[in-house]
Order: sequence, then C-alpha cells, then structure tokens
Amino acid sequence: MKTLLLASALASGGRERACWRAPRVLTPWKPRLHTYERSVQPRPWPDQAKVALSAAGSLHRHAALLRRSGIRPLLIGGDHSEAIGFWSGIASVYGCALGMIWIDAHLDSHTPSSSASHRLHGMPLATLLGQGDRRWQTLLGDHAILAPTRTTIIAYRSYEEAERTLLIGLGVTLISADELQRRGWPQVWQAARRRASRDGQAYGVSLDLDALSPHDAPGVSVPVAGGIDLNHLQRSWRQLRHDRSCKGLEIAEFNPARDHRGRTRALLHRLIATHVPSTRL
Repeated sequence: MKTLLLASALASGGRERACWRAPRVLTPWKPRLHTYERSVQPRPWPDQAKVALSAAGSLHRHAALLRRSGIRPLLIGGDHSEAIGFWSGIASVYGCALGMIWIDAHLDSHTPSSSASHRLHGMPLATLLGQGDRRWQTLLGDHAILAPTRTTIIAYRSYEEAERTLLIGLGVTLISADELQRRGWPQVWQAARRRASRDGQAYGVSLDLDALSPHDAPGVSVPVAGGIDLNHLQRSWRQLRHDRSCKGLEIAEFNPARDHRGRTRALLHRLIATHVPSTRL
C-alpha cells in the first residue's frame, strides 16, 4: 500500500508552542509532503477549541482525500489534538467506526468537565469515542469515530482516574506500562491488532512519542519516566507496511525544542523510512 505523509504544525491544543515546528524535520520528504501548518500559541479553553476545530477540519479533508485515492496517510505532528481531524477524515471514507491501537504514556481521555488544565491534547481519544464537548458534532457527526471494543491503549502510565473510569465504562482495552512489562510486547501487540482489525475491519495506529523512554525520545512536551522498548516498536511498525486493514498511521507530540542531540528526529526518520522506503535521506 502506498503511503504519503501529512504534517500537522499544531500547537494550540498543547502546552508548548514548539510543537508547531514538528514538520520542519521532514525536509528530506518535501517532494512527497502534504502540509497543514498553523503556528499558533497554546490557548486557554474555550478559545483553544475554536482554533483546533478549524485545524481539525483541514486535516479531516486531507486525510479523506488521500484515503479515497487509495493512499494510506502517515501524519507527523504536532500536539495530539491533531488526531481528531485526522481519524475522523479517514473514518468518513468508510462510513463506520475504526479500530484503534493508541500507544501513549497518557490516556488522552479527559472531557472539558474532567480536565483541570483544559488542554485539548489531553482529550482527543475521548472526543473520537464520542464523549465530551458537542461542538465537534459538525465534524464528527452523531456517532463515535472509533469503536470502543476494538480500541486498545498500550503503555499508559500517567493519567487521572476520571479518564480510566470513562474508558473502562466504554469497553476500551487498557494495557498499562506495568501490564505490558509482565505480558511482553509481542503478545500485547498481536492481541491489539487482532482486536482492532476484527473480521478484516479498518483500523489505525496512533503513536504518541512520549510512550517511549525520554532517553530514546527526549523531544516531547510531556515526558514520562519508563517507556516501551524501542526495538519492539520498530519491528511492529514494519509489520504494518503491508497490512491492508491498517488505513492510517499517526506519530504525535514531537517537540523539536526538547530534542536533545536530535535523537527523536533520527527516530522519526527511521519510522518514516519504513513506510516511504523510496525516499532518500
């Protein structure tokens, strides 16, 4: 399956402005790059939601256009609120909810009423599951973009109980960092793929770089101690290359301002090259 890059220079939903510079690391892929850039300061709620809704609409249209053309989009960003527009665009092509493997140190499942910070990058998964602020209805419609029982969150280790309670009630499968260590990555990963693609249905994979160790990926806005094994991740990422049920890929929360010695940038290049192998670095 041919893969093409989308880039999201989105910072309004997070806490640090530097995330809007994420697409700048993709210079080697410029001839193949579809960009959406909006260099905005992080904003308080509800102004943040107004800015993000516009950005989400643009990503929605780009992602849907690529899927209708038979191309699998790989989105590089930007704060994780980008996921709302991206995955809703892909789901619109199929007219049904997607399965999802969400790899993240956080649960990203606050609603405006449960979030103390009111930052939108802590709410995208809940929004895609049909929860929270109804202003997104014009973009998402009346149904959830993601199917809860086909959604797995892997490697979370920083969260509030309100998020966990919401997700358990919806039927989402939660794999904490501790459980991942006990069971091992291969078993957890394969189970998540089977769940997401049940009966050959469409699914996606969203990777927040803070799921990795801050040593391996220091260039994130909200680093969390611990993290998944980088070698396991890269092997699993390669498995997706020829998986026709996987309709989209996302790598979020790259913050170049925190990227010590360019480690995160180098990792991004390796992950991109796995799916766009003809690109020369």
